[in-house]
Amino acid sequence: MFIILIFLAFQEIDIVLDFAKQSRPLAAALLHFQNEHHILFTYEDPPYFPDNLIEYDDEVPHILVYRQIPLSLTYNTRSIVSDPVSIIEKLLAQYERAIDRPFFEIHDSGPAFHLIPLPVIGPDGARIIPILSHEITFPYEERSLTDTLLIIMNELTQKTGKEVGAGVHPFSMMANTKTFLGGEEESARSVLYRLLIDYRLTWYLKQFARGDLVVINIHGLDQTRP
Repeated sequence: MFIILIFLAFQEIDIVLDFAKQSRPLAAALLHFQNEHHILFTYEDPPYFPDNLIEYDDEVPHILVYRQIPLSLTYNTRSIVSDPVSIIEKLLAQYERAIDRPFFEIHDSGPAFHLIPLPVIGPDGARIIPILSHEITFPYEERSLTDTLLIIMNELTQKTGKEVGAGVHPFSMMANTKTFLGGEEESARSVLYRLLIDYRLTWYLKQFARGDLVVINIHGLDQTRP
């Protein structure tokens, strides 16, 4: 990712983002906005990637990877703070033109903005909902943030048949922080939000191309990998 800063009057800055070699350019852009401007974003890979979004790796021909979709954007530092949704919509329009279909919608929950995948139709014609849209149930108890996250991931594994695991996350902080939380037929996304938002943590859900492995990364501010 290349970043060019153009200084303007009144200490406003125009920033040029160029995601030329990113398999998840939207996730990279959201994490940039979160770190640079302290705006909370969440990201989720869609539940299924059609053929125009995956390709075989040049170096490992039998491995499927996400096709790199170059995105670029010039935005103003004042506009990203005052109206972040319009900035994300511009990036999203570029992305959807490249893949020739709508793929995400933007939700504003107040403290955070969420890029949520739309349901898709799989190769067998069945409707596939996003991973975190599955409803989960587990009892309210006092647990650490880490233990609660593990329960959420275990519930999702059972509901989806995919192996849902933890990726990058602030292990020490989450292991040593207690919460009283549970869920009853509630979307995993909603439970994750209630688990993390008070600590200004967000999630980036990654699904491996046409595989059964899902990884949930948890990010605070000033972290660099989606």
